[in-house]
Order: sequence, then structure tokens, then C-alpha cells
Amino acid sequence: MKALKYLAALWVSILVHSLLSFFAGSAGLSAYDQLKAETARQEANLEALQRTTGELEGEKAALLNDPQTIRVKARELGYGGPEEQFVRIVGLSRPMRQRYNAGQSIDARPPEFLPESTIRLVSLLAGGITLVFLLICRSLKMLL
Repeated sequence: MKALKYLAALWVSILVHSLLSFFAGSAGLSAYDQLKAETARQEANLEALQRTTGELEGEKAALLNDPQTIRVKARELGYGGPEEQFVRIVGLSRPMRQRYNAGQSIDARPPEFLPESTIRLVSLLAGGITLVFLLICRSLKMLL
């Protein structure tokens, strides 16, 4: 029956392994939170791309159906009709053109977590330290 108390070292190892796996392991809470943050980042990028797509489709429809829009865009690019003349004033900036952000290619980052080998090593060390502590306590009782 006295030997059963030394199973505490085994239980400490199991407890430490379980806690580390639950909080910092590859399927733990920390990795899950990182994956949720990455999902939110990807969704924000997708929404930005969808907004840009909508704006570009609206501009495409205007260029296909509205001759006035074609004239305005041609003038922005420096083109004009045969009856038009351009005067360039040096020192003035060119008219502001609407620029579209083509979006970003965002790679998903893998979550950071403690490797299983590290978790095993820490739990074995915790169990070993507990065992040594129990042996020291036993030897001190024998001396007293």
C-alpha cells in the first residue's frame, strides 16, 4: 500500500501532459484561437475583394454602355477627339485617376503550438521531479 503513493508521479505526468495539450498543443485552445483569427483575416480579405469586384463590374458596365464614360476615361489616358486640342500646364499634377486595389494574395499561416515531443518531455520531467520529491520525503522520514 505504501508503494501506491509513488503512482502520484505518474498521475502528475498525465495531468501535466493533459493540461499542456489542452492549452498549448496542436489541437489546443491557443491553436484554435490562432485559427479563428486567421479565418477572420481571410474573410476580411474576401470582403475587400468582393467590394473591388463590384466596383470594377460597375465601371465595366459603364464603359460598355455609356459613350460619355468612354470619353472621360480616354481623356484621363491622354486621348482626345479630332476636334480637340490639349494644353499642358507644367507643374500641375495629372488628374487623379481612380485606382483599384487588386486585392491581396493572403496565405494562411499555420498556428503556432508546442510540439508533442516538448509536451512529453515536460510531463516526464514533472513526473520525475515528483518521484524524486517523494523519495526525498521518504528518506527524510527515515532519518528522523
